[in-house]
Amino acid sequence: MSATPFEETPERAGRGALIKRIPRPALQWLWWAPVALGGLYVVLILGSLRRILDSVWLSSDADIDAVLAHMSIHAPANALLTTGDYAHYETIAFTLLTRSWPLYRELWVLAPVFFAVVGLAAVLWSTARAFGRWPAAMVGAALVCFGGGGIARAWDGGLATIFATDAHANTLITAACVGAALVWIVPRVAILPNDRLMAAAIGLGFLGGLPLAGDSLYLAWGVAPLVAVTVLAAWRGPQDGARRVVAFGLGTVACTYLTAFVFAAVMHGDGIRAFGPSHRGFLTFATPHGLITNLTTLLKALPMLTAGDFYGKLAGVRAELQFVSAALLFAALVAAIWSVRRRVENALPRVSGGGDVVGERFVHTTYWITVLGAGLTVFMIGTPNPFTTDGRYLLGPYVAVAALLPLMLERGLGWKLIVSAGVSLYAFSAIYQFGGGVKEMAHGYETAGVAHALAAYARKEDVAVGYGYYWNSIDLMWESNFKVKVYPIQRCKHNGAELCTFREISISSWDRPIPNVRSMLVANPTAAQVRAPEAAFGTPLATQRIGNLEIYVYPYDIASKLGHEAGLTL
Repeated sequence: MSATPFEETPERAGRGALIKRIPRPALQWLWWAPVALGGLYVVLILGSLRRILDSVWLSSDADIDAVLAHMSIHAPANALLTTGDYAHYETIAFTLLTRSWPLYRELWVLAPVFFAVVGLAAVLWSTARAFGRWPAAMVGAALVCFGGGGIARAWDGGLATIFATDAHANTLITAACVGAALVWIVPRVAILPNDRLMAAAIGLGFLGGLPLAGDSLYLAWGVAPLVAVTVLAAWRGPQDGARRVVAFGLGTVACTYLTAFVFAAVMHGDGIRAFGPSHRGFLTFATPHGLITNLTTLLKALPMLTAGDFYGKLAGVRAELQFVSAALLFAALVAAIWSVRRRVENALPRVSGGGDVVGERFVHTTYWITVLGAGLTVFMIGTPNPFTTDGRYLLGPYVAVAALLPLMLERGLGWKLIVSAGVSLYAFSAIYQFGGGVKEMAHGYETAGVAHALAAYARKEDVAVGYGYYWNSIDLMWESNFKVKVYPIQRCKHNGAELCTFREISISSWDRPIPNVRSMLVANPTAAQVRAPEAAFGTPLATQRIGNLEIYVYPYDIASKLGHEAGLTL
């Protein structure tokens, strides 16, 4: 299917009478309407890109890699860097390697956008190879509308999920690139020279090992699909070529694990690690009650990637469009699974000695249906954070749904019309919601002003270090261009009236008291935890209100008064 459905003859489409009743220009417009709407959404994103990125980077979660990489320059040689609930070695290695480059801040902010485009291009190229240009354009129209209803706040998902460095987007992008490579390589395994096949296995293994070193989701989004393609291609293809397919697949998997092992060992040896309790928590199997919680989270989190949170909202145009987008997304998910099941049922039985060489369409479909199935399975049987509804753990299944849309286009003109109309409505919903989402975004320039004012006040009071709530502290360091040090602290679990160290995302030297210096407490009266000064700290030397923050200056390092908390109390 290299052309649009309009260009097919009535005999091939099997709907000649219907096509004759539809004016030729109208039908041509209909096929490309989703692409035009998707292109308009891209224009809107580009027009507001600076504000979107500024809003994304207001989240302390988005700033983790940047802050740790820069602050580690002055950390002791034996300091440990703790990256949070998973060891995102790949992205923090990038920030560590580029922290001395000119314009490094701009590079860190724009790099996720560039790599998101690379991942999108990989999916579209793979789709075009497997199904043709028009189906690929439909997939592209659906994918570029990512974030339509959830671009305003990082915890809503959406663009904040792919434009932040530590939200698993790099894992998905790598999986998309590996999948695209397999679409070209696997059907040609029998004719590729051994040295090229070996080079491909080593290259893909190295590429996949980088995210796997710190992110277990690559097992579902990259390794499992690779294994599925290998096994099924060897089984369905010619028997005399099965050994080469298996050798290539197993060699790629082996190189993936070898790269992951070596990379993790190097990073761990340099003192970079995940926060153990949170990291182990996601890898814990869900309890029976947890399965219900995971299903509820799935129903909220998946549409949040694009449709926003319509649950419990007053009915209105925007909420209704969010509901429509969510309904279309779940309908596409069910239709994708049903389409694959139908293809399996209609497939010819495997003959003795194997069949023909598997095609690019077979590889593309096998890869992405495995991403969908394995991704949903891991989410359901694992233990994602029960208090969050963001969709970062569902990025793989979300893209897989779009990548499998072409299967529905094979059903005939009726299904082509349905999919075209559905993608058009999906894109229109994203465009309509975009304006409201941008208006609701936090203003980074105002926050930067507060951060720079805090840095100036710290210099005036000769303050060496500050401490504050996690959601303020990391962001203040980033927004001030590292002109002020504000390390995260939290309420103690054993005594909610006291303040303790915060080790989930930190450098181990942050909670070591510095002698003979002044420090400050950065309190946020509206925050959940660090809202007021502690009586144990004594009387502050000075106080100041900056923005919505209350600043208290002390004649010593208040780290000496903090309790030691090994867990997370947020």
